[in-house]
Amino acid sequence: LRQCDETLCPYGFQSDRNGLINRPSYAAFGGWMGAVSNLVDLEQQLLTEEFLAFVSSREISKNYVINEANGDSFFGSDPYRYSHLNVSAWVEKGYDRDSASEYLLLLQQAFSNPNMAHDLRIPLSESFIKALDETVHYHLSKEGLISRQRTVTNATEQWNALVQEYDNMHNDGSTLLELYQKSQSYNDTTIKLTVPPTPAPTNEEGAENGGSTASSLLFNNHAIFLAGIFVMISVAWL
Repeated sequence: LRQCDETLCPYGFQSDRNGLINRPSYAAFGGWMGAVSNLVDLEQQLLTEEFLAFVSSREISKNYVINEANGDSFFGSDPYRYSHLNVSAWVEKGYDRDSASEYLLLLQQAFSNPNMAHDLRIPLSESFIKALDETVHYHLSKEGLISRQRTVTNATEQWNALVQEYDNMHNDGSTLLELYQKSQSYNDTTIKLTVPPTPAPTNEEGAENGGSTASSLLFNNHAIFLAGIFVMISVAWL
């Protein structure tokens, strides 16, 4: 983990206890999408396109996004059109106006936040998130037994293993780092990420790590691109 500064965290906020902290707005898993395979014939592509346009149209989609407040059906789709943010449309379906207004305002604030962070759009993304989620959950549920440094180290080691696994299986194509950079529209002129030095562990952490040295806790060059998501660990400790 790196300490936030105005360059690394231009949209961070000041915490009395931890200084400047970067906190991306929450966007759940990013939403649903529809796609048409380029391998099917043109007629099937056009029919699929028409279907997707129909179900996501303003009039049709609102019936699946704004469920009846007292109904039995629930489709699980969050608002994804501006027309879905109409408070009156929710009130017509039986929702309390104040509650609906608060919910929709929260969505608008989240999606207009300049610090919005979308999902990882790379292979094995679910495995990365699962490893982080389980590691952080274990730390929080075993408070005092697993140090913060050990938690970060455990997640880092799992991520490094996933990166290595993918790169070994696809050594004739792009590395996982390259795929991530493409998903972020990085190019050759982008500033390259560097591996920051890892602080030496405390006595407690050194004993827990079996006397590990600081060098053994470094991110490898491939996994450093995922370090940003570790901010969730810091936020969980606030």
